[in-house]
Amino acid sequence: MYARLIPGKCHAAKNPFELKFGKLHQYTNIPPFRLSIRSDRTPLSGAQVAAVANSLFRRGLRVQVTYVEFTFDVLGYSFAYFRQRLFTRARSTTELGREGHKTFYAEKPRSPWQLRVYQKTESIVRVEYALRRAFLRAQRIEQIEDLVGLRNLNVWAPASFQEFNEDRLAAALEKIPSGWAKSRLQESPHRLTFRMLSTALRWRCGIDPAPLLRRSKAQHLLRSMQDSVLW
Repeated sequence: MYARLIPGKCHAAKNPFELKFGKLHQYTNIPPFRLSIRSDRTPLSGAQVAAVANSLFRRGLRVQVTYVEFTFDVLGYSFAYFRQRLFTRARSTTELGREGHKTFYAEKPRSPWQLRVYQKTESIVRVEYALRRAFLRAQRIEQIEDLVGLRNLNVWAPASFQEFNEDRLAAALEKIPSGWAKSRLQESPHRLTFRMLSTALRWRCGIDPAPLLRRSKAQHLLRSMQDSVLW
């Protein structure tokens, strides 16, 4: 979308940035330039963004946040763990890649939000939310200083990582008549993804899965990491 690129580093924090400008297309939804700053060296802060923007542009600049990648790097949990326990209202889910290098997507690339889960390194799994303009605007995140609201933003409403309370699940299955669905669920509940198991309970057994759920340990960890966001 742009013809020119200026790379650089924030003088104080050494985080890299890229300034793209020179619009190739005169679409009204494309801003005259796009500034991207990455938190590669230190946690990115509002002060850093303001310092870079003020050093590149003249006074009177109006900055608008249009895209945020909200990431969590987690140790001690596998890609399969997150994949199995994902509970989402996304209309589209996709899994790509080969064993050990898979990425799971909830929602499409141009949707207001998208969740990505992938194996970043041998021991680290990255859980990443891509939040686009429509989602951010609905949450009243538009200016640089508004990003501090990510600390309390309920990004887990569209997608979270849940697990069944096994005692409640067993008790619920005991109440339904014997049959193919009951036998299959009793034999291998942990082999099914959360979504498949919830669907089977609701449509095959007539059981509302919501009362049987609880937050997974990983979900508690992600939420505590969110509480520690600095800006």
